[in-house]
Amino acid sequence: MRTQRALVIPLLAAAVTLGGAAALAGPADAAAGSIWTVQPTINPQARAPEPTDSTFAGVSASGPGEAWAVGTFSNQKALDQPLVEHRTATGWTRVTVPVPAGQQATLSAVDDLSPGNAWAVGTSFGGGVGAIPAGQTLIEHWNGTRWSIVPSPNPAAGVPGDTDMLTSITGTGPNDLWAAGWDNNEANQTIQLLFEHWNGSTWTAAASPTPLRSAQFASGITAISPDNVWAVGLDETGNSKNLAAHWNGTAWSIVPTPDITNAGDVQDLLTGVSSDAAGDVWASGYAHNVHNQNSFHEPYVLHWTGTKWVMTKVPTLGTEGSQLNGIQVLSPADAWAVGQTQDSNGAILSLTEQFNGKTWTVVPSPDPGMSGTLKDNALDGIASAGGSNLFAVGSRATKGQSVNRTLAIATSQG
Repeated sequence: MRTQRALVIPLLAAAVTLGGAAALAGPADAAAGSIWTVQPTINPQARAPEPTDSTFAGVSASGPGEAWAVGTFSNQKALDQPLVEHRTATGWTRVTVPVPAGQQATLSAVDDLSPGNAWAVGTSFGGGVGAIPAGQTLIEHWNGTRWSIVPSPNPAAGVPGDTDMLTSITGTGPNDLWAAGWDNNEANQTIQLLFEHWNGSTWTAAASPTPLRSAQFASGITAISPDNVWAVGLDETGNSKNLAAHWNGTAWSIVPTPDITNAGDVQDLLTGVSSDAAGDVWASGYAHNVHNQNSFHEPYVLHWTGTKWVMTKVPTLGTEGSQLNGIQVLSPADAWAVGQTQDSNGAILSLTEQFNGKTWTVVPSPDPGMSGTLKDNALDGIASAGGSNLFAVGSRATKGQSVNRTLAIATSQG
């Protein structure tokens, strides 16, 4: 069964639809009264003698009929490989992506700028089955025909144990992109926020605002303009608490956030951040009481007022609470967040919530995944396709199989 979403995710081929893969879920799979509809997605080796895991971590759209979803699947040797699927007017199809030679790889986020320009980020790493998915940064680019690996900095690469990892990507245009994550530098015993910038020709690492001997992780990033970018995540220096950082066009700096923690009894993290063109910024997060036997989760959002971050606790369902894993802002009167709800009997249900300018409310969402007799579904990312068109992605269990499958839902209402 799926448990708490972890913050530590954590051959060059032309774009083709792969054969031998299975499409799961049809339009009929929808929650009663839900505006969301489950869409068929492609899962590698779903019908092989030994099916393997496949999950989505992020999604981005440049229009109702143009979107990309990225994540990870395990091959038949149980090694992690990047999973990329493309949404067109005819549905989702899988597209091959290159992997560094001799490496495993995962993708955590994608930014769809246009049908001929998309970027995805993640990490590549060595080792065999069970290796920790953190090694060196991985950035891939779609040029309208194929995906290719683009060289990216690895500031911490130096001694054994160093890792560099990217979890999120955003941009204001093809010559102004930011990727965020973290690097673990053994030499100075610091896990620092990692920010990399694309100027149209080269990716370069920016100076990190993380103090020495600290442990800070970025999980989401959003760009409003070249001199106004926000990133969010987790600070595990001492007590675990949420974290926000801002780029002002010259440097990154840490910006204070309201903290839900209490003397180390709670893990408090921000999982995503989004903004509209006017600069209305929201972040999604949740608190996890590590000493509560029921592993209670309390979801919340932060809103940037222009001078400070303000916390709002949002509706929570389930006997063990809920968590928010991603957020999408459409306007000051329309924002969405996605995640999961957990029950004490082991069931995990998808969660979508909407802000109408005054309050946050739960919007019913489908739960097609089953693990035995229990529902098992989670949403990790959400993206606007323009207007009221939205895509949300994550994973679901498949009854009779001990593996996860990709989950994609969409709506043109709300």
